Amino acid sequence: MNKLKAGIYKEFLLLVNDKVGLSMMIFLPILLVIIITSIQNSAFNIVNNNQIELILVNEDSDSLSNELVKAINESHLFKIKYKNYSSSELNTEISESNIPFGLLIEKEYSKVLKRKASFKVDKLKYSMGILEVQPEDKIIQNQEPILKLIYNPVIQGNYAQSVEQMIFTLNKKLSTQFLLKQLSNELELGEGAFDLKGEKDDQELEMQKSSFNGLDTAIPNASQHNVPAWSIFAVFFMVISLAGNLVKEKVNGSFDRVLTMPSSIWYLLGSKAILFLMVSFFQISLIFTISRFLFQFIDLPTLYFPDNTLSFLWIVFLTGITAVNYSLLIGIYSKTIEQATGFGAISIIIFSAIGGIWVPSFIMPPLLKVLSNISPLHWCIELFYTVFLKNGDFSQLLIPSFILIGMNFTFVLFAYLKLKKLNILAR
Repeated sequence: MNKLKAGIYKEFLLLVNDKVGLSMMIFLPILLVIIITSIQNSAFNIVNNNQIELILVNEDSDSLSNELVKAINESHLFKIKYKNYSSSELNTEISESNIPFGLLIEKEYSKVLKRKASFKVDKLKYSMGILEVQPEDKIIQNQEPILKLIYNPVIQGNYAQSVEQMIFTLNKKLSTQFLLKQLSNELELGEGAFDLKGEKDDQELEMQKSSFNGLDTAIPNASQHNVPAWSIFAVFFMVISLAGNLVKEKVNGSFDRVLTMPSSIWYLLGSKAILFLMVSFFQISLIFTISRFLFQFIDLPTLYFPDNTLSFLWIVFLTGITAVNYSLLIGIYSKTIEQATGFGAISIIIFSAIGGIWVPSFIMPPLLKVLSNISPLHWCIELFYTVFLKNGDFSQLLIPSFILIGMNFTFVLFAYLKLKKLNILAR
């Protein structure tokens, strides 16, 4: 036990003296988490809270077009600027300004809607036997668009289609309301028989976040998504210090000198593993504490901790030990410091890219989804998301945990085979 304590103390002194490596493991991850969370939170606010700027030109100014303008305004989705542009002027304004969208309501808007409603009512009356002559639809055919949504070329296509669908829905609701009003008048059903204005749109559809236990939890924010993900990334970047120190000891001969002492190689590697496992706990504790208590002072959403503390500690332990074993594997196989730090850093970046740290795995191509299963960071983030976002308990952690345990066993096995090949175990 004294040998192990001495080894841990030696590794602690090496770590403290490695100012660059220490800063990369402590200060840079904090800065990275703050920057990434700020960017993600800004993106969330743009999508969820900010109104979309829209130049609105109403050439019709009749009752139905005014109803549409009122509906767009009351949706609170758009920040409207009313202008008296022509179609070409509106197109030029959208192209040259920073305003992303423009909506042109043509002069014939109200007339066309009324004609379409009258035709549909007559068609229904004919099918019911009230009219003897079938109505003609030549008025409806070859009709020019009565609404034109113009968008800036820099806007992505899927975003523009979403805005188009918003306008289409509001227009469709207005035309349906007018049609039902005409129908009630023609059939003498009384005013308000088909009135939908009093109906609430959100009665039939409720958006609810799924969770394993069915309990209602807070809606995930940018911190819930980014803090665990980039904390894992920071922990695995210990490969630069741990693998680098191991290779440095092999290169300068201190590794061989330690092996000449009456001690085992496992004391040397075990002391490194225990110290850096403690460092991983410190890293995550520091990052999560800052996210929980200090984010609110820099206008970032607060990180909410899961209720199951034991599950959280198990996840932190499994993440830390996986990072330690992977770093030791890289250090044992590397012959130079450049190999250890270069390959270690690049491999962590690749594992994080395909593992769902940078972008969610479900939006990746099929091949990358399959490759993500070989990334230890993927299974670490699955554990964190199960507890932080899905409110899962320990039973939901079993499959990812067993996979990570299998990966750790593989890392240790390959390290053992390399040490055996180098005849180090016999010393």
